[in-house]
Order: sequence, then C-alpha cells, then structure tokens
Amino acid sequence: MILTPSRFIPFLCILFGCGVHAANIEVPEQFFVNQRYLSWTTSFDIETPDSTIGTVHRRLLSLLHTQYDFYDFEEQLQATAQTRFWALGVIFDVTDGEGKLLGCVRQQLLSFFPTFEILSPSGQILAVAEMNFWGTTYLVKDASALQKMATLSRSFFRLRDNWSVTIDDPELFKKMQIDPRLFITLMAFQTDFDHWRRHSQ
Repeated sequence: MILTPSRFIPFLCILFGCGVHAANIEVPEQFFVNQRYLSWTTSFDIETPDSTIGTVHRRLLSLLHTQYDFYDFEEQLQATAQTRFWALGVIFDVTDGEGKLLGCVRQQLLSFFPTFEILSPSGQILAVAEMNFWGTTYLVKDASALQKMATLSRSFFRLRDNWSVTIDDPELFKKMQIDPRLFITLMAFQTDFDHWRRHSQ
C-alpha cells in the first residue's frame, strides 16, 4: 500500500499522537519497524515503503526500568514505554509526550509461547499477541472472539530484527482503537529479550 500525502498525515496522528480519536483516522495496512545496524542501544526506524516517519530507542541509562522512547520525524519525543516496577512478568505502560496513558502491554505468565495482552488505558484487554513456534511471528487477535487483526513478523535467519506490521483486518483494528505504539513496544522488547537470553546462555 503506497502512503499518499492524504494518508501520511493521519498515519502520523495515530502513530505519534495528534489529539485525534483513533476511530476517525486511517492506518496503512503495512508498515515496517527496522533495527539499526549501528547504535549505542536498541534502536528502530519506523518506515513505510516511501519514507521514515519516526524512531524508537531504548534508553541506555534507565536504572530501575527498561524504557523506550518514541520520536517523530522531527525528533520530537511523542511517547514513552516503561516497565512497571516490581510487576510480575513484564508490563509496559505506554504514555504520550504529555504523560497521558495510551495503554499497556502485559506478559502472560502461563503460556507455552511468548504471549502478551494489549490493554486499553482503562485496563480492558483489547487483543492478545502470541508468538509462533519459530519465534518469527506474532499473531494479534481480538481478545473476545480471537479473530486475527494484525501480524507482526520477522525473518528466521537475520543479522538484525526487521519487523513487518500488517493490519489484516482494518475494520476490526479501527473498532478496537489500538494504538500502534503498543505493537512497537512489543517488537522492541522481544528483540532485546532475545539478545539478553542469548547473552545469558
């Protein structure tokens, strides 16, 4: 899907927050979260086939929490994802540039494959993301009907983690009003978790 100027601005609004209600804007059916080769810490470029629209960086000196910062194409901080202190499993609270809660990403502890719940700001479970056996794909499903709405995928053989995000059911995705920054938090953390696990082994 080519992101024309009429689609580009609405996409920036949902990805980096422009005070627009999620149900009123359109998300492209595919975008990419590509890891940088050279960086002091885990960093990703958020891209469409035509342009880079933002970046994600894990803070190098976050002492008590793992923290990711989201910047728009003008290098303005637009959102932060931070682990909750003393939480069982992994819970990320994602806030916009003004500190308003956008939602949470919460790890399910009793699951065979890596599985995360995506929650609304009020705590409602909107979707469940489950990794496949090969560690290459998260399927994101509606929490109530388990209907697939999005796919987050990466290559099995890889030198870096380049993720592709495909919105499989745009109408359901719009209805659930999930902020894509919650997806990006999940992908960034999975990349770091894989690195930490290899290092410990």
